[in-house]
Amino acid sequence: MIPLGFGWQGAMRDLYEWSSSLFQLLRWTRRAVGRPLFRRLMRVSIYGQFMAGETDAPVLSLAEKHARYGVLSMFTYTAIEIHGFTM
Repeated sequence: MIPLGFGWQGAMRDLYEWSSSLFQLLRWTRRAVGRPLFRRLMRVSIYGQFMAGETDAPVLSLAEKHARYGVLSMFTYTAIEIHGFTM
C-alpha cells in the first residue's frame, strides 16, 4: 500500500514519488528489451490509447478526425516529458 500524505501538498509529493518509481521501472524495461521493442510495446499498450502521436502531423490528423464526429481534443504535455523519460 502506498502511504498517503496529508493535504494536497502531501498528495502531490506522494504522486511525484510514485510516478518516479514507475519511470524507473520503464527505464529498466527499456534497457532489458531494447529500445525498438520497447517502443512497439508501448504503442500497443495503454500509452498508445492516450497519445495521438509524437509529431504535429499525426496529432492534427487525429484531432480533425475526432472533430468530424463532434469530439473535442485536449492537448497537453505528459508526465513522461516532465520526468525526462524518452522512448
